[in-house]
Amino acid sequence: EVLELVLEGDRSHARERLAELTDSAIETTGRGVDLTQIDLSGCNLSGFDLRGAVLNRASLYGTDLSGADLSGASLVCAGMERTRLAGARLRGAYAHAVAVQSSDLSGADLSGLVDATGSLLHGCNLAGASLAGAVLAGASFYQCDLRTTNAGGADVRGGMFNECHMDGVDLRDARVGEAAIIRCRLETARLDGASGDGLTVHHPTGADGLGLEGAHLDGLTLRGVKARGVRAQGLTAAGIDVQSCDLPGADLTRAHLPYGRWRQVGLEGAQLTGATVGDTVWQDVSGAGASLRNATGEGLLAADCSLRGSDFASFAGRYATFRNCDLAEADFAAAYLYRGAFVGDPPRSMSLVRSRFDGANLVQAYVAADLTGASLRGAQCTYARLNQTVFEAADLRGATTFGASAVKTDFTKARLGGQRGVVFADRCPGLADALQDSADEQAPRLAEFVEELQALLDRQPSKST
Repeated sequence: EVLELVLEGDRSHARERLAELTDSAIETTGRGVDLTQIDLSGCNLSGFDLRGAVLNRASLYGTDLSGADLSGASLVCAGMERTRLAGARLRGAYAHAVAVQSSDLSGADLSGLVDATGSLLHGCNLAGASLAGAVLAGASFYQCDLRTTNAGGADVRGGMFNECHMDGVDLRDARVGEAAIIRCRLETARLDGASGDGLTVHHPTGADGLGLEGAHLDGLTLRGVKARGVRAQGLTAAGIDVQSCDLPGADLTRAHLPYGRWRQVGLEGAQLTGATVGDTVWQDVSGAGASLRNATGEGLLAADCSLRGSDFASFAGRYATFRNCDLAEADFAAAYLYRGAFVGDPPRSMSLVRSRFDGANLVQAYVAADLTGASLRGAQCTYARLNQTVFEAADLRGATTFGASAVKTDFTKARLGGQRGVVFADRCPGLADALQDSADEQAPRLAEFVEELQALLDRQPSKST
C-alpha cells in the first residue's frame, strides 16, 4: 500500500500511512513493518519512519533513505548500491553481512549497530557519520570517506580499512585487535585508548598528528608510516614491530614498548622520556636529539643506529648493547649500564665522541669505542673492559677503575686522577703522559712504573706482556 502511494508520487500520504503502520507494528509485535526481500530500488523514502523495520535481503539499489528513521531496523544481507542514507538514523540497527557500494551515509547515525560483522562498504561516503559503539568486527571498508567519522568505542576487530580517507576519524577506546589499516590517509586520526592485539598500519598516505595516547596495542605493526607529531604518550605495545617508518618528533613519553623490533626508523627529536624499551632490537634507527631520559632499556640491542646528541640521562640499561652506533655528544649522565656494551668494529665505528657519562654505572661494562673528548667524571668502571677504547682528551677524573682492563687503550691527552686499586693496562698510548699531568699525588709514581715497564717490554724479542 505504501509502495503504491510512493510510486504514484503521493509521498506525504505515504509517509503518514507508514508512520501509522510502524507504530501499530511496534505496539503489537515489538518490531516495525516486515519488508523482507522487498524491492525498493529507486524509491524516494527520504524522511520516512522505518523504525524497527525488517528489511532482510531487501533490494535498496538507488533508494533515497536520507533523513529516514531506521533505528533498530534489521538489514541482514540487504543490498545497497548508490543508496542515499545521508543523515539517516540507524541507531541500534542489525546489519549483518550488508553489502553497501557507492552510497552516501554522510552524517548518518549508525551508533550502536548491534551486529554489522562481515559487512562490506565500498566507495561509500561516511564523512561525519557516527559509528560509536557499533559492532563492526570483520567488516571491510574499501575506498570510503571516513573523515571526522565518530567510531569511538566501536568493535572493529579483524576489520579492514583499505585506501580510505580517514582524516580526523575518531576510534578512541575502540576494539581494534587484528584490524588492518592499509594505504589510508590518517591525518589527526585518534586511536587514544584503543585496545587489541595485532593492529596493523601499512603505508598510510599521511598520518601527521596520529593519536595513540593510552592505547593498549600489543603486537602493533607499523610499516612505511611517515608522520610528524605522532602523539603516543602512555602507549602500551609490547612486541611492537616498526619498519621503514619516519616518526620525527613522536611523543612516546612513558610508553611501554618491550620486546619490540625497530628497523630503518627515523625518530629525530622523539620523546621517549620514561619509556620502557627493554629486550628491544633497534636496527638502523636514526634518532638524533631523541630523549630517553629516565627510560628503561634492560637488554636493549641497538646496532648501526645514529643517535647523535640523544639524552640517555638516568637511563636504566643493564645489559644494554650498542654496536657500531653514532652516539656522539649523547648524554648518559647517571645512567645505569651494568654489564652494558659499547662496541665498534673497528672501535672508532662506535662513536661516543664528546659524550657524557658523569656518574654513570659502567661496572663490568664492555667498551671498545671512540670516547674522544668524552667526560666520565665519577663514573663507576669497576671490572670494566676498556680494551682498544679511545680516551683521547677524555676526562676520567674520579672514575673508579678497580679491576678494569685497558689493552691498547689510547689515553692521549686524557685527564686522570683519583684512580685506585688494581688496574691492568698494556700498550696504552699516552697513559704515562696522562699520569704525569694528573694532579693526583700517586700519578708520578705510576707514570714512572708505566715507562719502566714499557722500556722493559721493548727490550724483549717476544714482546711478551
